[in-house]
Amino acid sequence: MKKVLTVILSCTFTALAVACVFLCYQNAKTGLGNGTATRWNEEVEYLAETISAECNTDKEKIDSFYYWLIDNIEYEYGYNEFFQYFDAEKTLNTRKGLCYDYANLFAAFCRSQGIPCYVVDGYNRYDSLDRHTWNRVYYEGSWWNLDVTSDAISSRQGKTLYGFHPICSYDAEDEDYVITRIY
Repeated sequence: MKKVLTVILSCTFTALAVACVFLCYQNAKTGLGNGTATRWNEEVEYLAETISAECNTDKEKIDSFYYWLIDNIEYEYGYNEFFQYFDAEKTLNTRKGLCYDYANLFAAFCRSQGIPCYVVDGYNRYDSLDRHTWNRVYYEGSWWNLDVTSDAISSRQGKTLYGFHPICSYDAEDEDYVITRIY
């Protein structure tokens, strides 16, 4: 009887462990996870809640994050682009960053509010040394491509914003960049 109980408990524990791994994988797969590539803390989550406090839909929340980043984070020219923090807290503390900082903070805001969002790395199709990071976010039943960094720079220069462009899936090819990583 003791062996049967031990086997049952072992199987139950194993099933729970597998379920936890599966759920964690599903969160990462859907762009909802708080992990090593894009991570946030309670301060970041609180700020996202504050920024989107008056919002009723995911689209309104996404827009509030997008415009907050454009208005509050500066592009850090001359920064060491080869050392990436992937740390939303660092970007908030300095209020500066490169494309991966903008993209990771945007993803942290979205994910902390349960909105699926990916960070996408790639290089220019015509210049492989031109590397860039941007986002793909899901709302209103569709995936959308957006580039907060480009729009923050364009906004300060009085240029037209890239905005949001519908795409068929989170992993759809990009016409300007070869995608090297989606996380």
